[in-house]
Amino acid sequence: MRKQHGSVSLLVVGAGDRGNVYADYVRGHPDAGYVVAVAEPDPAARAAFAERHALPPNRCFPDWTVALDTGRLADAVLAPTDGWWETGAALSTTTSAPVVATVAKSRAPARGMAAATRR
Repeated sequence: MRKQHGSVSLLVVGAGDRGNVYADYVRGHPDAGYVVAVAEPDPAARAAFAERHALPPNRCFPDWTVALDTGRLADAVLAPTDGWWETGAALSTTTSAPVVATVAKSRAPARGMAAATRR
């Protein structure tokens, strides 16, 4: 993982519309962070994201659980997915890396994540 001065390395969980918007923002603002890995179940979306962010194959995962099983990949996890997938990813990483998550359809997962991080 290449460390850029003053920025945070990110594992992006979900390479859909939201994941691409946030990752593109980070790419345009390297002082804010940089993408070092992606977890995305759709092979075409995962490949397109990897190409766009110059990620090697060993930094591209079909599932967030597989990504987390490899050890700590990044300083933080960006989980801009919709619903249950992000909730599991966020709760699984609360002890190893900060999580930035977006919840589009329900506030309940966000409340659950917040409660879990206070434990």
